[in-house]
Amino acid sequence: MRHLPRLLTCAYLSALVTGCDGGDDSPPPSPAPAKPAASAQAASTAPPMTVDINKIAADLGAAYKTRATLTAKMTKGQNLDAAECTELYTAMEQCAKISQDICDLLRKTPRWQRQITESLEKNAKSSIIANTKAENAYAKAKKSGRVGAASAPCPANIKALVEKYSMSEMRVKGLMPYTKSEME
Repeated sequence: MRHLPRLLTCAYLSALVTGCDGGDDSPPPSPAPAKPAASAQAASTAPPMTVDINKIAADLGAAYKTRATLTAKMTKGQNLDAAECTELYTAMEQCAKISQDICDLLRKTPRWQRQITESLEKNAKSSIIANTKAENAYAKAKKSGRVGAASAPCPANIKALVEKYSMSEMRVKGLMPYTKSEME
């Protein structure tokens, strides 16, 4: 009789460990499903892309590539003819407009930033880097006075647009990480 409390305690502990309550022989409740990681949860809650960001990023990359090519030509001391000037100024305008469009997308739907950044890295980053290097080389060559020039001035409307959206261009460039060698 003096072992009865110990027996009841053992039976009670056994019931707790097995998940049984007295005579209930049902299986113990299954553990709650694990919560997804915060990044996976954020990605799953992001609204689906309603724009073709890969096309937008590819268009931006093409515009920067055009700018890089024509700037490199002037760095070598060659002048741009009228058609090349038009091509350069059109590319500058496209870079400004597309960058502003991307900033507008991010403002409306900030949860798309990861997808936009990935698309920019894949489709535009190399052209942006090439353009930056071409502009830096042009600036160095200009100091020595041995650069080519554009045969036509930039139209006032394009110049104003480029100035207006210069911060948008900087923001889009800043969305992507760069290595030290890419920055030199």
